[in-house]
Amino acid sequence: MPKPNDDETRQEWMARCVPVLINEGRSQAQAVAICSSMWDDKLLEEVELED
Repeated sequence: MPKPNDDETRQEWMARCVPVLINEGRSQAQAVAICSSMWDDKLLEEVELED
């Protein structure tokens, strides 16, 4: 499963992540939800590291 890159925008991440999960057999809705969650987790980690 891919991970968001530091220099990626959310749009770039979603465009890269969703097709990978669909190819692994997930539905589009599942892929979008998983990739969105992974992006949100990345942002949360960045905020926690700044504290």
